[in-house]
Amino acid sequence: MGNNILTAIINIANFGNYSLIDYLTKSEIRINAVGEQLEYFIKDALADALQLKGINAKETQHSKVFSWLGNQNYPPDLMINGGDAFEVKKIQTLRAKLALNNSYPKDKLYSDGERIIDSCRECEDNPWSEKDIFYVVGYVPKSKLRHIKHLYIVHGQCYAANREIYQNMQKLLKKEITSILKINDLDFQKTKELGRIANVDPLGITFFRMRGMWEIQNPVVVFQNVYRPSSDESFSLAALILTEKYHSYPAKDITSLENHEKISVGDIKIKDPNNPAKRLDAKLITIPKEEQLYSDKKKAGIKVTSLFSGCGGLDLGFTNAGFSIVFANDNDLDITETYEKNHNMRIDIRPIEEIPSNDILDSIGIIGGPPCQSWSLAGMMRGVKDKRGQLFYEYIRILRDKKPLFFVAENVPGIISKTHLPEFKKIISNFESYGYQVNYKLLDAKDYGVPQDRKRVFIVGYRKDLGIRFHFPIATHSEQTNQLFGEKLKKWLTLKDAIGDLPEAKSAKEKNHANDNLEIPNHEYMIGEFSSHYMSRNRRRDWAEPSFTIQAGGRHAPLHPNSSEMRIVAKDKCEFVGEKPFFRRLSVRECARIQTFPDDFIFHYKNVADGYKMVGNAVPVKLAEVIAVAILNDLKKNDLI
Repeated sequence: MGNNILTAIINIANFGNYSLIDYLTKSEIRINAVGEQLEYFIKDALADALQLKGINAKETQHSKVFSWLGNQNYPPDLMINGGDAFEVKKIQTLRAKLALNNSYPKDKLYSDGERIIDSCRECEDNPWSEKDIFYVVGYVPKSKLRHIKHLYIVHGQCYAANREIYQNMQKLLKKEITSILKINDLDFQKTKELGRIANVDPLGITFFRMRGMWEIQNPVVVFQNVYRPSSDESFSLAALILTEKYHSYPAKDITSLENHEKISVGDIKIKDPNNPAKRLDAKLITIPKEEQLYSDKKKAGIKVTSLFSGCGGLDLGFTNAGFSIVFANDNDLDITETYEKNHNMRIDIRPIEEIPSNDILDSIGIIGGPPCQSWSLAGMMRGVKDKRGQLFYEYIRILRDKKPLFFVAENVPGIISKTHLPEFKKIISNFESYGYQVNYKLLDAKDYGVPQDRKRVFIVGYRKDLGIRFHFPIATHSEQTNQLFGEKLKKWLTLKDAIGDLPEAKSAKEKNHANDNLEIPNHEYMIGEFSSHYMSRNRRRDWAEPSFTIQAGGRHAPLHPNSSEMRIVAKDKCEFVGEKPFFRRLSVRECARIQTFPDDFIFHYKNVADGYKMVGNAVPVKLAEVIAVAILNDLKKNDLI
């Protein structure tokens, strides 16, 4: 094999030891700084020297492979003789921005670059004018062993714009600074930086340096729509390379890479850094093997797109009914792990306004609950004046472009309040203008087998050319068992039905951090005082009643029915009854049960507040399933599936 980024990835996959301390100790190398340790590891991987021991053996091999070894003052960090250049960056927070100091991002390394010194320009027998450059970003969390948790390798032309973009900005800034300083009669001196002002003080002995410090967004963030490191893996690697560049490497190296048992290679499209309207063909290389995100693979079931997915209560209801989610999106990173592990698929975490409709796989339906806070009766009621309220129109934009057979949108009752009714009618008008027969209704979840008071507005539309209209299913439950249209209604489900079999929950750890290894996952409750707002009304329901609404916050979670009763003592003020009252909030698992999530649906979080938020924002699974079954029956009855 040759020495290039492909063979380096193979070497890393074969090596298997990603503790920098352990690797260097066994290699008999002494380096203290984490960044230098990481760079040495990458140097060894590129030079096929990971398995060598002793500094002499390693550096002899380095001298055969590299034409240049630089540092932050003399870039680049590494240059392969006759090959590519490399910049190595260490981060200790996964999504941290990369500090490039006074060197702008590079799509390529140019020999006439202002920070390239003569010895670098002249380091190879065959003079070079430009080289492809790779950014190697190592995520090394703080620990004694300094374990490399993730490596992200990005081809410069996938990542950075043409150098003229950055140079023009620098020139403009220098021009403006010079103009301002001349007006103020300051002693401006030109430097390789933005400039310097001399004679700042009366003695003329103080200078003010103006430096341009460059940062670039972490590739984990930039390319999050095509790859995200798994939190479960002890080590992972991703490399992004333009397809044309990939095929410039020796065929035998490509074959070795693609046949490796630990490595996946896939085709993707990424935004052109110089024109985001265009897409570039690229290769995504990963360790361990991993299916490509959002590949157009065959999925069993009737394909549906999920927007504003949250943890996926609506999605699970549709899945239970026989539908299959082929694309999901939510940019709340706190729900990502929960969604992906429970639905066994990746979720697109870009803001919805940044997702072109043609990035979304085709399906026969779109479902989702656009953010409800802007419309909530318990909130500020800002509606479309709030940026979150405007996201409803992003849902409509995608619906307009994709034109599925049906859609379902869910929101809070406040959206049809007097304050927001004009805007709501405008939303309905938009749905209709794009070719949908629309029906909406305020449903109470407890009427459909969900053990809580929970009123939500559901909007369902069928494409007009189908010639059918959605009719909401009649209630299946009521306060008393009785007949409705010939159907026998069941009694509302109660707290006893939902959580009566659960043992006592565990309190959260200090500062409401999550417990480890709970016997019943998520069966833990938030600790801390109750606010005056919380104590302004009763928060407890008896075992024989449905729960209060499960809200998207632990502070306002209903009380467990074993808690002491609450009584009104003044206007907007309650207190607990008894000399030694007992009280606690419902646990995250209890809230999930009340939202009709199954016990094998595990919520992943570090702070219990995030668990409550996920559960409370979800559509109750059983209610979602009722809507999904009604749609499925309509589609089957009309031979549409």
